[in-house]
Amino acid sequence: MPEKPQPNPPKRPQAQRPVARAPMPRPVAPRPVEPRPVAPQPGVYRPVVAPQKSSSGAGAVIFGALTLVAAGGAWWHFSHQQPEVKIAPTPVVVAVVEATPTPAPAPQPTPRPIPIAPVFAAAPKPAEAAPMVNTPVMPTQESKAVAAAAGPDIFKALLPLDEIAGRSPAVLERSAKTLRVALEENKLSSYIDLLHRSLAAELKKSPDFDSSQRYERYTGSPLFMRAMLQHTLGTLITADAQKLIAQDDRVRQLVVWLNESPDAMESLLSAITPKDKMASVLATWATLALDDAEALGKYRELAIACSIVLEKPLHLDWQHTAITITAAERYQWYKEHDKAGKLATKLTTMDAWQLAWVVGVPVPPSEMEWAIAELEAKLKQDDWGRTYGMVPYDMQKAVTGVMKHPYDYYTFSEILKKGGICGDRAYFGSNTARSVGIPAVSISGDGPQGPHAWMAWLSDKDRWAFSGRMGGYPAGHVTDPRSGDKITEQYFTRLSDSHAPSRITSMKAQRLVWLCDLQLALDQPENADQALTFALKTSPHEADLWERKIAIWRAKKPTPSADVWRPFLDALKKEFRDDSDMLALSRKAEDEFILTKLDAATAKSELRSDIRHLGKAKGLTSLDEIRVAYQREADIFTKASDYASIRHLYREALDDYGGEPSKFKPLARDYWALVAAAPKDLRASAAHDIDSIYQHHVETKSGGYFDVKSQNSAAEVVIQCLRDIGETAKADKLEKEIAKRGEKATKNAL
Repeated sequence: MPEKPQPNPPKRPQAQRPVARAPMPRPVAPRPVEPRPVAPQPGVYRPVVAPQKSSSGAGAVIFGALTLVAAGGAWWHFSHQQPEVKIAPTPVVVAVVEATPTPAPAPQPTPRPIPIAPVFAAAPKPAEAAPMVNTPVMPTQESKAVAAAAGPDIFKALLPLDEIAGRSPAVLERSAKTLRVALEENKLSSYIDLLHRSLAAELKKSPDFDSSQRYERYTGSPLFMRAMLQHTLGTLITADAQKLIAQDDRVRQLVVWLNESPDAMESLLSAITPKDKMASVLATWATLALDDAEALGKYRELAIACSIVLEKPLHLDWQHTAITITAAERYQWYKEHDKAGKLATKLTTMDAWQLAWVVGVPVPPSEMEWAIAELEAKLKQDDWGRTYGMVPYDMQKAVTGVMKHPYDYYTFSEILKKGGICGDRAYFGSNTARSVGIPAVSISGDGPQGPHAWMAWLSDKDRWAFSGRMGGYPAGHVTDPRSGDKITEQYFTRLSDSHAPSRITSMKAQRLVWLCDLQLALDQPENADQALTFALKTSPHEADLWERKIAIWRAKKPTPSADVWRPFLDALKKEFRDDSDMLALSRKAEDEFILTKLDAATAKSELRSDIRHLGKAKGLTSLDEIRVAYQREADIFTKASDYASIRHLYREALDDYGGEPSKFKPLARDYWALVAAAPKDLRASAAHDIDSIYQHHVETKSGGYFDVKSQNSAAEVVIQCLRDIGETAKADKLEKEIAKRGEKATKNAL
């Protein structure tokens, strides 16, 4: 019920993060794409390790053979354990180092590196993937030798990316060695520049980009896509991350593997936010993969989610004891419980973005175990919303702030037994869901009965459902566990409506967005605009694509004309006719690029149409959208000092929304601020308008505690207006009336 949510355990601290590009569209899980069958290449990449001394030549030969079998088996494991691969990695060919028999003590065991699979090699027999170990991908002396052999021009010659020349063993070997030298010698910027020039040369082969087929030539090419994803990833690897890669062997191994695994790059790029610190994310993921190969395979999405959400450990003050939760602990807990079949979901069916709404649950493992033991067997994923209503409502706490039965430790079992208010219900429902592997969020907002909290959860594969929501409340807000930013509830509503794109469709559009970013980086704004146009045609209900399109057009010099903007914004409003956030975005663009070029009469006509549209969806419209709609028209009247029109406009607004105190209050304040400079008699008329509409629409003779509380807060605005015009006696009378109503409502509630 309406009350500010009970403070939850502390959120994870937010470190200063580097700023990257605009936020990515909704992440989706990668899907498999079969590589073209070609003849096996004459080598399989394995990280080169200095030869171990052996007591016999035969032992060295056997050891080398076993190493090759293990590397090939590891590739099979990853290629079959990752069912969502879209673009297979490009083959990497490095000469196999034969051990030379030399007399020496018994051979020491060689640490097992990350397995890296060539894309075009024949599939070997299945074998268990080896975990990553803290061993250099390329020993320093070898990387220097390669760099010395290539000379200063190692990053000069372009990398062929077409399907014929690009598959040459010599080209593949050079590409692999160049990447490793760049990482080993902290010259990643030189490698990104090489990719930049190579991608530009390949794009020049297309005469134009006026059809989707032109783009499919590139998005359908494994070689081009791998290079483009490497370029995209490289632009996010900041200077501190580059230094870490050069100095830390385990992180460098991960980055080499990542650059050779396009599907893994897509997973990471789709889930990470501009605020995430890439150095911490890579270091965390490398730690997870150090002892567990499944962090790169079957449980890769879980590992990515843990690395992003818990890149910094989560610190809790739990029952007066400091507790630290690390990514490794959370990853291992979820993996073990998923394998044991104890969770309400299958974690391996979800992508990293979805799992980000799971792994950051701010409770210790004991609470998560309680949720599994007490709730998982009683509830299914699709009806987890029942947990919200399972918590008894404590009216005494809502009215007085003091619980009937105070908590001792604020555990799940206590909340269920002793009850709570809306914030406690949302906390219980969303965090028990996350404890059993269901993505969930706690939502807060303001509405007709004051502040309120409710929950949303992933009720099946792609649909989010809501529990505890009250009628008349606009979209609330949630905290993104990856960045700590506030995002709108509409984000989850869009994922669940009938127009939501499938994962495959969304990923097709996402690849075009990455291509758009590349073309912007290559200073090809027109081609980038075309790429985004085809992305919108591919997936028209992706809100982020429309936002990106507006940003690109805003940056154009000169900006498109009003005749170009109008059909685009009309299409946006049609696609998101019930989405208050997207409608607000379109109106902002209209103000900037259309209304400024219209005469006053035409502009007023346009704005009237918007206000009429809002009136048809009062219960769904956000407060900010309503206020902005009236302020836009009021600005025209203010410039002309037309106070009579302002009065007419806001009398209409207060009449329309007077039945909702949460909307009446800010609209009344806006009205009063607009007439601040008006003549005294007009200010008095405005104050009387506000008072009259309050008496007619807002104040009621009876009502529940929350209704009266909300109505009385609206009365405070009226009282202030009456005092401002000198009608003190009337203001005092109203003040006494609302005090009596409040006391009566409180008494009845208790």
